[in-house]
This record gives sequence, C-alpha cells and structure tokens, in this order.
Amino acid sequence: MFWTILIFVVSIAIISIFTAIQKKEETLSAQTLQDRFSVMIDMLNSFAFDGKATIGTISEHSFNLYRPDEHQVINFSYHKGTLTITWRYPYHEKEIIHSLNLPKARYISFFQQEKLVDRFIDEMIGIVQDYKYKILNNFNH
Repeated sequence: MFWTILIFVVSIAIISIFTAIQKKEETLSAQTLQDRFSVMIDMLNSFAFDGKATIGTISEHSFNLYRPDEHQVINFSYHKGTLTITWRYPYHEKEIIHSLNLPKARYISFFQQEKLVDRFIDEMIGIVQDYKYKILNNFNH
C-alpha cells in the first residue's frame, strides 16, 4: 500500500513538472523573440544603427540586428530561459566583442529591459573608447 501511494505521488509530481515546463515554453512561443524583447531591440537599433537596422532570423531562438552597409552585428540568442546579447563591433583591424547574459529572461519586464540595455550600451561605449585610446597611444609611441 505504501509503495502504491508513493508511486502515485511521484507520478503526479512528475506530470505537474512537465506540464509547467510545457506551459512556459508555450508562453514564450506565443510571442516571437522580437516581440518579447522589443524594447532592447529598439534601443540598440536606435543607438547602434540610427534606427535603420534589419533583423536577420537565424532560427526561432536566434537572430541578428544589423545594417547591410555596416559591419557591426548584434546577435540575440535565447536558450533555456537565458538571453545572450553579443555585440560585435569592428574597429581598426580588430573585432570588439561584448556580451550580456540574462538568465531568467522570460521574466524581464520592459522597464528592466530598458535599464539593462542602457547599462550594456554604456559598457560598450567604455570598451570602444578604451580600445581607441590604446590604438592612439600605440601610434604616438
């Protein structure tokens, strides 16, 4: 009798876990990545591409934000609840790469997206300025 009850309880727990996982995936699949993270996309598009970027879909979990006439690319990749944004910016024979990993991204509000992208842009500005400073100092020596 004990084993029957234990198996029944464990079965219910497993079924409810799988149901919850499926429901979360359905929630995300009801929205495209572009819709879910539109605030981030719009802000990065405005800053990096003057609002003229194109979205190139790689898969249902990944896409690039880019302008065909420029070499910089911002990649959005979503996997198992984590959004990774990777910004590739070529400068003086080198590619500057800066990434932002956002675990539990499905729960990020539009307000949080705005704050995170502001910080991400500020970080990238600093990284590019530091690299430009190093390049200029190497030319002057």
